[in-house]
Parts: sequence; structure tokens; C-alpha cells
Amino acid sequence: MPTLENFNTRNPVKGLIIGDSGTGKTGALASLAIAGYKLRILDYDKGVHPIVEAIQKAGKPEALKNVIYQTMDDKYTVVAGRVSPRGVPEAFSRGLAMLDYWGPRSLPGSEDLGKPSEWGLDTVLVIDSLTHMCNAALRLAQCLNKNSGELKITQPEWGMAQNMVEQMLSLLYSGEFKTNVLVLAHISYIQGKEKLDAEGNPAGEIRGLPSALGTALPPKIPAYFNIMLQMIRSGTGAHAKRYLTTVPSGVINTKSPILTGIPAQLPIETGLATYFNVALGKDLGGKE
Repeated sequence: MPTLENFNTRNPVKGLIIGDSGTGKTGALASLAIAGYKLRILDYDKGVHPIVEAIQKAGKPEALKNVIYQTMDDKYTVVAGRVSPRGVPEAFSRGLAMLDYWGPRSLPGSEDLGKPSEWGLDTVLVIDSLTHMCNAALRLAQCLNKNSGELKITQPEWGMAQNMVEQMLSLLYSGEFKTNVLVLAHISYIQGKEKLDAEGNPAGEIRGLPSALGTALPPKIPAYFNIMLQMIRSGTGAHAKRYLTTVPSGVINTKSPILTGIPAQLPIETGLATYFNVALGKDLGGKE
């Protein structure tokens, strides 16, 4: 039976970054590429340009080669005045296949990088964003239920999509997945059900949670990550600042098990690289 004296602290980072739209979640990834980490991004937001801009602004164009991304999207058509997926929505199932094996056998035209679970500690698998990946799962669930989008989403469809996403998170959190993981998500502000009003509606504490398929799934998501940080923007215009916070803020509970070497606030330009270096036992120069 293992004891804590033999505990291995150099385990992969399994991190969740949440923030409102425009706070800089995607751009913050640039610091990892600049620090020498290899980023492999499943891009459901169709928006990797903030990473390019941040790397160029830092004067480190050589870091661009550290980033490989694959845009995941479904095709649409208009039928009888309604927008519907064209054919079977594949964005979620293709993304899931890429999490098992990143290569053309999972997605034609993608670079053959092998099994993400075996990439190791110098690589970060990124899902950007969980919110849009969940939407892709819901489209697939509707299709499997022969709902083309013209009908109201049914409870079984919600449940099917939530189960698919939760199974995906289980894969990433598994001890067999020996690669760093970062999942980005928008925030939903959800009324707790611990209290009910006179009409039986939720009236409990409002919590800021990852935006993902209604109100049942979001409270479960943080359990699949050992780290949850929030991206915050303060100020406006030219005085606006974006930073990561490792401590709870307002209605949002973060979690950061690293007790030393990490300040409460991390600048967007270097924050994720600093966090990863400390979490993985490296100095700021990236050495072991």
C-alpha cells in the first residue's frame, strides 16, 4: 500500500479555466507555447487568432510552431426558413475520436500525432471551449433522436448529451491520460436549488459555474479537474487588464492545490506558463 512519502508530485496538470467572453482565455495559452510547451488544440470556438497575436506581440514568432490546432465544426443548411445541421453532426464525435488518437484515421486531413494520452508532460491538450463542445454534443444527441432541430429539445436529448460530455471528461481525468489538459469554458450564473421560493423555483445562492448544457451538468464539471482558475478582466478601454486568479472571487470558487510559488493573481502574458512550471516542478526557465 503506497504512503504519502512516495507520492509523485509531478503528475499532469488537469486544469479548467473559466471566464466570461472577452476576458482572454484563449490568448492566455500563448505563454505556454512561448515557454516551450507543445499545445494541441481542439478548437470548437474557431478562434485561435488571439494566440497568434499574443505570440507576435511578445516578439517570439518561433513559438508559433509549438501550436497545432484542429477546428471542429458542424455544417449547416437552411430548410423551410430554419437553420439545421447538414447531415449528421460530427464535431463532437470527431473530437472524441481525436482524444483517443490524433490523426487522419480519426479526422481526415489532421496531422498524425498518435495517442494524446501518451504525449507526456511537455504537451498540453486544450479544448477551447467546453461550452461549444457541449453544444456539438447536443446537436449529435438531437440527430440520434431524429430531431433535426425543428422540434423542442427533449429531456432525453439533454440527458444523452450530458452523459456524452461527462464520459469525455472522465477520459481526460483518468490516471491513464498522462498528458496535461486544459479545458476552457464560459461562465453560467446558476441559482442554487438548496432553497425554493413559494412557487417551488430555485432561490438558493447564485454560483458561477462552467457553461455546459443547462443546470444539471455544470456543478459536476469541477470534480473532473484538480485545478480550476478564473480569467478576469478589470478596467475598461486602454486601462483594461486581464489576469488569472487562483483564489475565489465573488460567486466563483476556484481551486488551486499548489500552496507555494503561486500568487493570487497571474498576468495574462505569463500566468499559465508560471503555473505549469511550478505545478510540474520546473523553474521559470523550463528546467526540471
